[in-house]
Formats: sequence, structure tokens, C-alpha cells
Amino acid sequence: CWANRILSLWRWWVTTSKKQESSRACPEEGQIKGNILEVNKEMIELLGAPNKKEVKKFNLNNVEKIKHIWNNDFLSSKNKDIFEGNLEYTTNWGKKVFLKYKIEIILSKKNGSEIIIAANDISREKEIEKNLKYFSFHDELTNLYNRRYFENEIKRLDTKRKLPISIIIADLNGLKIINDSYGHKKGDEILIQASQILKESLREEDILARYGGDEFAVLLPNTTKETAEKINKRIKEKCKKINNNPIPISIALGEATKEKPEQDIKEILKKADDKMYKDKLSEEFARTPRGEIKAR
Repeated sequence: CWANRILSLWRWWVTTSKKQESSRACPEEGQIKGNILEVNKEMIELLGAPNKKEVKKFNLNNVEKIKHIWNNDFLSSKNKDIFEGNLEYTTNWGKKVFLKYKIEIILSKKNGSEIIIAANDISREKEIEKNLKYFSFHDELTNLYNRRYFENEIKRLDTKRKLPISIIIADLNGLKIINDSYGHKKGDEILIQASQILKESLREEDILARYGGDEFAVLLPNTTKETAEKINKRIKEKCKKINNNPIPISIALGEATKEKPEQDIKEILKKADDKMYKDKLSEEFARTPRGEIKAR
């Protein structure tokens, strides 16, 4: 509550060029000097400043984002006591903060007026909000898009002008064996490595998502069946190049393409999944007594 917990306070002097005729008079445009009169210890800490003296040295009108607060609405208002808003700001001492502020004009007939700013640092709250938004559409392990985002994009891009639309379904072979033999930490490492292989094999405009535990999905707008097949071949080649370690990476792949508007995109997705499953069956895995995994 702002009333009973003001965490930080800036006060600086404001003068007016004409005599104030009523208690509702406000500063005119261009009359805010921006000199800091007083600052409390909470604000000093918030700014990352060494002491009060250093804070009072600089003029707030030299800070563009703060100066922007002095807009015409603020300067000409005769009905509002308090203005409020959010401000993302890097201080003179290099500290990045996200402030929620409230400004109040304190009128004085003798020496002009003061402006008081009460500011609360909400950087942590904003970071949490940012992370929640990010992970609502991203996979936490691989940082790829998640299934929710992928399904939203299918709906959005399923239009005539995006034809042909190709879909690739990819599945990391042997993940359960890797988890059982080497532990889930190693399984996670292989998943991340597989996601990087897929990402490096795709174009910038392609949409890659982690679709399930060991499954990935790729949406390729304006992409022919032949191009999708070339991408699959590129993925297979990349897997072979890094298979000089004890745990080879093998990815089963299936693709399908929507070429006509009347085709159901869900059927295209299913067709790609079916082709991936056939490719997966063709990969025979065996575990040796030493716990190694071989693909043939």
C-alpha cells in the first residue's frame, strides 16, 4: 500500500513564473528545474548510488526517460493531485531498475512548489512476469517453443497464401534406454543436443517446438515436400557427424505436406507422425552388457 509503505522518495524544486491564483494552480510547461532537494536512504539504495551527495549532484531533466514524465497532461492538469506509471530505467550508477512511481505536486505560495515522487522497485515482479510469459510458450529444458505455441501457429498459418505447408515430426531414438542406463541428467543432455541439431538444420523462418517428452515438431510455411525431405536428410547427416561418442544420437523423422486448401492440416500432422513411426521402427537399438547403445 502506497499510503503506509513508501519505499523511496525523491523531492525536487519547481518554480512558477506567475503568481499562483488558486490552490489548484500547477507548474507551467518548461518550468521544472529538476534539481533534487532531498532523497531518502531507500532511494539511494534503489539507484545503486554511493551516497546522498552523489544523487543530489545530477539534474533529473538530463535523464530523458524521467523528463518524459513532464508531459503536457501532467503540467496542465488542474484536477489531478497524483500521476502514476511504470518506468524502466538504467541509473547513473549502471543499475537497471523497473519503477512503479506516483507523483504528487505539493503547492506552496511562498517559493513555488515541490514535486514528490514515491517509487517502488518492481524489477523482480517484472522479471517473474517476463519468465511466466516466456515459459507459457517455451520448453524449459531446450528453450524451444512448446506444444501450445506450435498448435497456435498451425492455426494461424493454415492459410492459402502459406501453401505449401510442410510438417516434420522428429523423435529422439532410445531416450528411455539412455535414461535407464546413464540417468535422466544424461538423457536431458542428449535431448538438448538433439534440439540443437534440429535447430541448426532449419531455416530462420521455420518453427521448431518440443512436442512431447522425446518428440519434436517443425512447421515449415511455403515449403514443398522436396524441400522438407532435404531438411530431413540434413538432420540425419548432422546426427552421423557427432556419433563418435559413447551415446550416438539417432532421430527418427517423418514429413508431410499440405498442398491444397481443402486438405485438413490435422491429417497432414498425423501423416508426418505415421512416417516418423515407420522410420523409428527401421532403427534397431540394442544395449550391450557394458551398457553402451548402438544403432544399426
